[in-house]
Amino acid sequence: MATTKLLAVLTILGTTLAARDKDLVTSLPNQANQIKQKFWSGSYEITTSKNIQYAFVESKSNPATDPLIVFLLGGPGVSSLSLGFFNGIGPLKADSMGNATFLDNPYSWNNKANVMVIDNPCGVGYSIGESGADYLHNDQSVAEDLYLTMARFYYDWPELRGNPLYLSGISYAGIYAPYLAYKIHIKNQEWKMNGVTSLMVNLKGFITGNGATDYEYEAPNSLIEDFVEFTLLPQSYLDGYIQNNCYFYWKNTRPDTNSTVCLDLYYKAMNLTKGAGIDTYDLMHPRYLPNKTEPHKLQYFLDKLSQGKADTVLSVDEYLSLPEVKTALHVNPLMKGPYSTVNNDIFKSYIVQREASNWIYDIFKQYGYKMMSISGDVDAEVTLRGVWKWIRERNWQVTKEWAPNIDEGEYRLVGYTQEWGNYTLATIHGYGHGAILEAGKDVTRLVEAFIKE
Repeated sequence: MATTKLLAVLTILGTTLAARDKDLVTSLPNQANQIKQKFWSGSYEITTSKNIQYAFVESKSNPATDPLIVFLLGGPGVSSLSLGFFNGIGPLKADSMGNATFLDNPYSWNNKANVMVIDNPCGVGYSIGESGADYLHNDQSVAEDLYLTMARFYYDWPELRGNPLYLSGISYAGIYAPYLAYKIHIKNQEWKMNGVTSLMVNLKGFITGNGATDYEYEAPNSLIEDFVEFTLLPQSYLDGYIQNNCYFYWKNTRPDTNSTVCLDLYYKAMNLTKGAGIDTYDLMHPRYLPNKTEPHKLQYFLDKLSQGKADTVLSVDEYLSLPEVKTALHVNPLMKGPYSTVNNDIFKSYIVQREASNWIYDIFKQYGYKMMSISGDVDAEVTLRGVWKWIRERNWQVTKEWAPNIDEGEYRLVGYTQEWGNYTLATIHGYGHGAILEAGKDVTRLVEAFIKE
């Protein structure tokens, strides 16, 4: 009996090793700098027609025991591989202009963790479907697809089931990461109830960076208040907005106020701010007006998301479009076209659910999962002021008071932190919507401290 069980285990182990070895990346073509840790990339067939691309790199420290962090980009419709892995959190990073001349990233998240990114949902980056229905998504369907992707991953890496798992992401991944976490939480309960504990994973919590959470307190509904608070508009605009019960919500998650007074006030406010070059994703670094040539770096991705403009991220896109790069990254052969960081069609067709993700925080708070919101404090899209509003509604008990986070070596204010038991709010001072990607050292230190057991 013991011999039979041992043979079964060895057979499964051999199958999983063979499956993941086919996705091992031996080198990145045409790059002087290479990823020095073991690195895998490949495509998981999660249904008969959906193929989801992942990339996974081992920790520089102790991959056998270090946590696994799964990182997701938002949009919806933005690539985690291009903008996340190669422009922010991975061991290699595009140069300062976003070009595909990859440099070593001293603040990679894999310094102390195993890191996985997923091009999500189907239709984004290298992830590809075989029918039109494969590109229709809402929050629940994406959570299901992500769970199936993780199930395939854990089949190939069964030894990581016991490692602490943290889900993370930026912007609309403030929906993706908590929804996937909740899905895993429910499945873990089912496995436990049915006595199949070997299929449970060691979910610890999630991290979001300027992540969508509650549309009541986020742009566009929050914009006029933020502009007034940043002295970009006079108080009379906010007074008029409140007195006339004006509301404007993102992607029709709630009914807008269509009164002439509200519409006139809103569009006049937008003309005075965004029309004058104010960047709602980073209020401290206005956009250059059309006759200028050097937009703020974060605007590369944002312009592409909203208007489809060409930008320097395309140099990374062009690199990821090369046939030899697709071969090296084991991209599904169905993906024949060029790589694009942003899929505007996915953004337009995506059905946003009005409940957002704040309800998951309530559940996870009770179960003791760790949660952290990292917030660039000059973002007006997912504003810090909005985060404070949905937190106050919960009446959580403060366990660590508001305090500055100081970089002692540089005598510099990083931001502020406050804790409510298992929930942490950490701000990044002077950064906007892309803080989790742009404030490399500061964010990596926060993440490493958060996941430390």
